[in-house]
Amino acid sequence: MKIKEEKMFCPICETEHVVSIHVEEDVVDIRGEQIHYVAKFCRCDNTDKDNEFMTAGMTDENIDSIKKAKEELDKLKSESNLNEQQSKL
Repeated sequence: MKIKEEKMFCPICETEHVVSIHVEEDVVDIRGEQIHYVAKFCRCDNTDKDNEFMTAGMTDENIDSIKKAKEELDKLKSESNLNEQQSKL
C-alpha cells in the first residue's frame, strides 16, 4: 500500500526523483518459523523491472518490525502453553 511520496536519490535509475514509499505485510522464515511483519520499502516508478529498494533507515525499521513480531509470537505461544498447563490441573 502506498503511503506517501518522497524526493530522493534512486539507486535503481541512479537519478534524484520522487519515489513512492510503500508498506505491506511480508513473511520471513526464522529457523523454520514463519514471522509475519509489516515491511516498508521504496518503489521507483521510472522502471518496471526490479523497481523496489530500501534505504538504510527502512532496513533498520524492518528489522525492528521483525523483532517485535517475533517477540509477540513468542509471548502468545508462552501464554497458550501456560493456559494448556492450567487446564490440565
